[in-house]
Amino acid sequence: MNKRIVYIAISLSITTIILLAGLIPHFMTGRCVKDSDCRSVECPGAYCDNGKCKCPEISSPKNISQVKVAVQYRYITDGKIINRSLDDVIKILKETRADFVFQGWITQKPCPDKCSDLPIEEVEKCEILGYSYEHLRNAISKIKEELPNIIFCGGTQAEFLYPEEVGKSHLILEPEDRNKAWEMALNPEKWGINVSKREIQCYWARRWGHIDENEPCPPEEELKQRMRKYFPDLTNPDFQKIFIERIYKQIDAGVDAIWIDMLYMQAHLMEILTKNPDHPAVKESYKSAFEIVEKIHEYGRKKGKNIYVITWVAVIRGNSIVDVPKEYVNVDAAMVSPSPNEIKDEITGEVG
Repeated sequence: MNKRIVYIAISLSITTIILLAGLIPHFMTGRCVKDSDCRSVECPGAYCDNGKCKCPEISSPKNISQVKVAVQYRYITDGKIINRSLDDVIKILKETRADFVFQGWITQKPCPDKCSDLPIEEVEKCEILGYSYEHLRNAISKIKEELPNIIFCGGTQAEFLYPEEVGKSHLILEPEDRNKAWEMALNPEKWGINVSKREIQCYWARRWGHIDENEPCPPEEELKQRMRKYFPDLTNPDFQKIFIERIYKQIDAGVDAIWIDMLYMQAHLMEILTKNPDHPAVKESYKSAFEIVEKIHEYGRKKGKNIYVITWVAVIRGNSIVDVPKEYVNVDAAMVSPSPNEIKDEITGEVG
């Protein structure tokens, strides 16, 4: 046989072995670099975590329509404040026969993956409050060991954007973070509405107590510095990434449901300002809310579970109830607030 042919054959064989060796870690050892390396793993929603393919921890909670006993427990991870252990929390859930834990966690302020990600002077406070995704993951895991069918609901607020969230660390305020976050803050002028960003942010600054209720609205730059958080624009793609990441991290930690505060508030505000339910500002705000819910459902399916999304779908405005147009509602459960008269009649004083 021609020596050249032999050399080529040997070279091809060696190359093939090398290539196959490169694949062996993914298919036989479960090692990975990215999620797509784990597609051959025989479990739904396999993902790459620190170089190893993992199957999501999937319990079998009840369908939300089967819930009989719901409890609000906010938060399950901060028991150190009142000297309550997680075992105590589980005991309470068992004694109440809870099927559903509402607001067992809420990502409000910027949240670290683990407390050690924070500056050293903030670590102790973080541990006492139990405010990290590591705390959440460990707590849910332990609860599910004892109560595998319980539905655990986390949450976050669509009306909050903290400047720290836009930086590289997502935790520590850096010099340009306020300017970047301010760009994501709601500005009705974007749609030609005669209300400035300063005016609408000032409304929320008063509501949140960042400026005094009777204080004149300060100049925009001063307002930007004094506000600890801004009311974001739900249609802004950069804010959407930040917002959805808060939710994905909770799903990764094991939540079965997500409560979103004020998901449709921006659309309501735009309708109030324009007095036109068909105005582009209104429709685009509703559309963004719809797409966010779709992404949450899709991410849950990727992890091999159904994630329930819950939010307010109606508000009382004066003597009437304003609800969300049906074509934009894709949540799994709706929240409404009973009016005072539904609880206690203002004339007779009767309750119920």
